[in-house]
Amino acid sequence: MRFNYGKAVSVAAVLGMLAVFAYIALEDPAHGEMWGGSYGENEVSITTTTSATLNGNPMTEDTGFVMARGSSYTFQVEVSNNDMNDDIDTVVATLPSAFSINGGTPDVETESGENTDWNAEIVGSMIRFVAVSDFPGVNQTGGGFYYDISSKYDDALDYTQSAQFTITVAAPETSTIGAMTLKVSDSKTEKGGAEYTESYPVLSIGVGDVFQYITVKGADVSVSFREYTPIGGGGTRAPGDAFLSYVLLKETAEERTYVVLGEDVEIVVESLGGVDTVYDLTIVKHTVLSASDQTITTEVDTNRFTGLHTEEVPTVRDTDMDGKYDFEDSDDDNDGWSDKEEIKKGTDPLDPTSHPEKEKKFPWWIVVVLIIIIVAILAYFFVIRGRGPVEEEVIPPAEEEAAEEAEVGGAEELYGEEVVEEEAAAPEAEEAAAEAVEEEVYEVPAAEVAYEDEELKELEGLSEELDEILEESEQLTCPSCGGVISAEDTVCPHCGAELEDVYICPACGAEVPPGATSCPSCGATFE
Repeated sequence: MRFNYGKAVSVAAVLGMLAVFAYIALEDPAHGEMWGGSYGENEVSITTTTSATLNGNPMTEDTGFVMARGSSYTFQVEVSNNDMNDDIDTVVATLPSAFSINGGTPDVETESGENTDWNAEIVGSMIRFVAVSDFPGVNQTGGGFYYDISSKYDDALDYTQSAQFTITVAAPETSTIGAMTLKVSDSKTEKGGAEYTESYPVLSIGVGDVFQYITVKGADVSVSFREYTPIGGGGTRAPGDAFLSYVLLKETAEERTYVVLGEDVEIVVESLGGVDTVYDLTIVKHTVLSASDQTITTEVDTNRFTGLHTEEVPTVRDTDMDGKYDFEDSDDDNDGWSDKEEIKKGTDPLDPTSHPEKEKKFPWWIVVVLIIIIVAILAYFFVIRGRGPVEEEVIPPAEEEAAEEAEVGGAEELYGEEVVEEEAAAPEAEEAAAEAVEEEVYEVPAAEVAYEDEELKELEGLSEELDEILEESEQLTCPSCGGVISAEDTVCPHCGAELEDVYICPACGAEVPPGATSCPSCGATFE
């Protein structure tokens, strides 16, 4: 049998081709028999950092990225591939439209140190990094025939390879919040399409702005946010409108954390099953004190609530901005009426202009003030102005005449006629002195005279009032009916009761009991 060299060569060629493809499958795991479709779980990682800090701590994916308005920041994005079946040949970073990307560079490292070419393309607020292919159409042969055979690895990130991408971002001049999205993909292979995406909150803030981290822990609840207008103003939308200034920071099966820009936000927590559900709520409020391209400093206020019920506390907000959320505040609108009272009376506990009418009460305080004024006036007249010289002891006229006669008789006996002459001359001397004083009288100024006249009139008026008061106090009254009687009445002119004899002291005018020989008030004696 003759050996057919042609067939042998053909068989050898086929075997060689099979060996080559087997080698490619083994040496290029990124294009093995399972290549194309999707990345495996946890086989692609993205780590994003920046040099800026929040209250001295580095900002990462766990905090989101807070930027000072108008400042420029540099982000480092590290991408690692641990998927054996799909490579990474495209990395795209997208920011909110208000932000702008000023530049970006790839820093790709491979095991071979060759074929590390990537292009960067900026379109508005997006930057795309793409691995460069060596020759057109090489992907037609199953995973890159040329570079897999000659250099073992292509420009893309194959299994165990990583790269770092630098992105320069400028924050807008206004306060805003949005999501920074990073997406890696295997887009250049024949059966590509594998994708992996992460996103983080990114904020542009200034001094005085407020942003909050709101965490709701509960497996069977949904969380949403609404705008509301607190008492005293605030808010930019109508109450009840959907609130869009928030971004989901991280999420697990039982816990979600959101970053919210602003404080006039109503948190709505609802049960997914339609029954009462228990949840925990944590609110960390940041008020910006200073902001620069290197550091953000804030005042932090943390509130934690556990065991809240969706039926009792479905919404969380602070209507009157008094630092207490409505579910822990007994007077939500701070109008002086408790929520329970307003609900009972049928008024709105969230509206300070809607409250029960206050009962009109008699102003007793006015009566008290008037009484105090009257007492003060009476005390002034009776205690201060009523004071006068001490009353001298009243001596009966008979005794006074007897004493004068005794003094005159004694003087005549002692000094004789000289004393009588001096007493007779005394009136003449007094008259002469009075005439001398009259000659020295000078004209008093009219202003002084007017002032003295007014003061005299005032004193006369007060004296008349005092006389009237004393006259009323000295009036006699009937012991039976209390009517006013005179001293001469023997029968009461009002009730007809017989009156006993009443004696009046001639010295002081006080009543004197019948048969008394002296006045019990002033001590005057009677004959």
